[in-house]
Amino acid sequence: MTNSALEVKNLTKDYGDFVLDKLNFTLPRGVIMGLIGENGAGKSTTINCILNEIQKDDGEILIFGKDHISNEIEIKSKLGVVFDENHFPDIFTPMEIGKYMAGIYSGWEWATYRQFLEKFELPKDKKIKDFSKGMKVKLEKEPDNAYDKEAIQVKVKGLGKIGYVANSPYTVKGEYMSAGRLYDKLGDKAKGKVVFVVDGGVVCRIINTGREQTEQPCRIS
Repeated sequence: MTNSALEVKNLTKDYGDFVLDKLNFTLPRGVIMGLIGENGAGKSTTINCILNEIQKDDGEILIFGKDHISNEIEIKSKLGVVFDENHFPDIFTPMEIGKYMAGIYSGWEWATYRQFLEKFELPKDKKIKDFSKGMKVKLEKEPDNAYDKEAIQVKVKGLGKIGYVANSPYTVKGEYMSAGRLYDKLGDKAKGKVVFVVDGGVVCRIINTGREQTEQPCRIS
């Protein structure tokens, strides 16, 4: 058994106006690696070549020690890939997606799949196009916080606490409301929805204060 999960040797892809030229790297088993580079540096091209979504012009790619093309079906039965966009028809339901994936992965575990649907409160028979847009978060006051008496923790279903509502002039910008400004406007528990991601955090809109409705946005650090 090879100690490498992934080996890329002299990978080359020529688009004419851009060339990925003789790229080499190795990913050992059990290691998490991030692929970092400027826009247009070839990150997506590299990943798509590894997945054989686009044909390489030259070089060799080994996954689990095996050629990624001649052993493609076997290799992909052991891989999980998350794209930045949904690649399933939006008329599919989670259960229909499960059936589709079960036909691809011989080791598909229905029990685990159903557990995740329940954990993240995803309705199994609802079409993707009808899902709510934007991640919902729960806000809970944390009066016993030793560092900030106006601390408001932020939770995501299935992940638990992910951070706090920002409460510093260095992290709260413009019209965003800090934890201090929000604290007396909220009940012990409130709900919000992520509006957009900013450097160092996200901006949420309060959709249920636990008392009365408000349209004031807050920033989570």
